[in-house]
Order: sequence, then structure tokens, then C-alpha cells
Amino acid sequence: SSRSQRTNDDAESYESLEITSPKNDESIRSNDGMVTALAKSAPSLREGHRFRWSLDGTVLPNKVTQPVLFLKEMDRGTHNLEVSIIDSGDKALISTEKVVVLLLRASGGN
Repeated sequence: SSRSQRTNDDAESYESLEITSPKNDESIRSNDGMVTALAKSAPSLREGHRFRWSLDGTVLPNKVTQPVLFLKEMDRGTHNLEVSIIDSGDKALISTEKVVVLLLRASGGN
């Protein structure tokens, strides 16, 4: 019935979602532009749901079940990271605030 459906939706809500690493305004020194981001949700990810990451406002194509994102060859400078939990219909159930990260790379020849 419609009532049990509504209860089911409520049961699928998340209390919190945050990016635990990197921290907001963190400077990361990575000469190869490798950055690992970690998210944490409460409760943990449910069946059929995925994490969807965004970098600098662009949604990344990989929808993953692990709260980990490996970024490669990032340009140095300031980047914005955020993550959402989406359901099987790609609807965002909860999203984080943007986390601002400063990537430092050694310049060649110095």
C-alpha cells in the first residue's frame, strides 16, 4: 500500500554525509596530482544506493558503492569536492557541503 511505501522512503533517509578527508581548506602536496578522498555517511550506504562525487562542479561518471575517490593527475590550485548519495534512479538523497582543497605540486626544474 502507499503507506508502507512512504515508510520505506523515510527508512531510507540518511542522517549525515560528510567528506572526512581531505578537510576543508586543506593543502595537499602531491607531485603526481594523486588525491584520495573519503566520505562517511550515517547510517552506512544502503542496498541499491551509490556515492556520486563532483569535482569543481562537474559530476564524475563513476558511481561507486565505496566512500572512496581516487583522483589522478589533478592540476595544482584550488579544487572543490562534494559527494552525494543517490538512489537507483540517480536522485540525490543527501549531499555534502563543498570541500575546498588546495593542491600543491612541485614545479618542474626547481
